[in-house]
Amino acid sequence: MVDIGLCTRTADDPAMRIHPFASRPLCALVAPSHRLARMHKVAPAELAGERLIFMTEAFGVQQFVQSRFEDARLNVIPAYRVDLFNTAQTLAAAGLGVAFMSSITARRGIELGELVAVPIDHPIAAGFSSQMVTRVGCRLSPAADHLRKQLAQSFLESATQ
Repeated sequence: MVDIGLCTRTADDPAMRIHPFASRPLCALVAPSHRLARMHKVAPAELAGERLIFMTEAFGVQQFVQSRFEDARLNVIPAYRVDLFNTAQTLAAAGLGVAFMSSITARRGIELGELVAVPIDHPIAAGFSSQMVTRVGCRLSPAADHLRKQLAQSFLESATQ
C-alpha cells in the first residue's frame, strides 16, 4: 500500500487529499545547442516540426501536453514515446528531440548544463503544478508522516528559489 504519491495534476478524487506545490511552467526541454534553447518561451505551433519526446499516455504531463497540441489544432506524432522522465531527459540532452516536463523535474540536467528549459507559451502551461497526494482517513506511520513534512518543507523552499 502506498502512503504518499507525487504526481502532476491528478483528477479530483474524494478519497485523496491533494497538496499542490511547485507551480512552475510546463517546459520544452532541449539540449543547449538546440535552436529553441535561445528562446524565452515557445508556442505549441513552433514545436510541431520538431522531433518530439512524449511520455506514455499514463502520465498526466503527457495528457496535458497532448491537450495543448489539440487546442492549437496540431496533429503531432512523437519521434519517441518513453516511460521514464530520466529517459526523456537523456534523449533531449543528446539532441535527439524535445521533451516536456517542469523545470523541477529536470532540475539536475538543467543545473549540470545538459538541458535548457523553455516555458511553453500558453496560459494554462504557465501554472503547471505538481502535487503530493495522501489518502483521506488513513493515518500515516510516523516515518511516512516525517517524510511528508520533509517533502512539504522542501517544496516550499524550492518554490522560493
